[in-house]
Amino acid sequence: MIEYWQCGFVGEGPSDNRLIPVLEDLLMQLRPAADIVLEPHRWIEMPADRSVAAKVQALKDEPYDLIFVHRDADSAGWEARAQEICSAAKSTSDKRLVPVIPIRMTEAWALADLWSRDDFREWCSGEELTFTSFEKKANPKKILREYLSRGEGGLIGPKKFADSSARVLRGIAIDGPIKELDGWRRLIKEVREAMCRCRPHLKSVLWDDNK
Repeated sequence: MIEYWQCGFVGEGPSDNRLIPVLEDLLMQLRPAADIVLEPHRWIEMPADRSVAAKVQALKDEPYDLIFVHRDADSAGWEARAQEICSAAKSTSDKRLVPVIPIRMTEAWALADLWSRDDFREWCSGEELTFTSFEKKANPKKILREYLSRGEGGLIGPKKFADSSARVLRGIAIDGPIKELDGWRRLIKEVREAMCRCRPHLKSVLWDDNK
């Protein structure tokens, strides 16, 4: 019998959907023999309250196996955002939720992936940026925009930046430098735990604390 996962994704805005191909790659890496679908949740009616709690409440009867909830850490930190999502899950007794929390901003993950490129590392050297600084900088989006604007004579416009950054985000290699980021490591842990909550046999069959 084929193992099937129907998964939904809820972000803070439509631009967060750029992460879906990357998250799908991660799921397929964890369960390579499974049939996995991850798609943005299509709201028939968006809750008037745009909070995480309201969105989770609205999703409680949706037939997903897992629900990925994206929330940038910003200045609040990973723990605060995780608590926000976990509290929403507890309020509805929903064990399917997976917090997707890039530390600071999603663009920190894009910067980490770019680290595999020689020209980007050279550019970072000139800007006094290191790999470990990406999750510490207050505005990774600004750094990404500056890099993508090199040779343009100024910052690229919002639309060009949106298109260019989307290509970078969709192309993140899950076995690349991103795997060294704290936020990414925490994501993998959250995905595994959610899968095991929903299908307890996975923990004893495949995953233990030493893997």
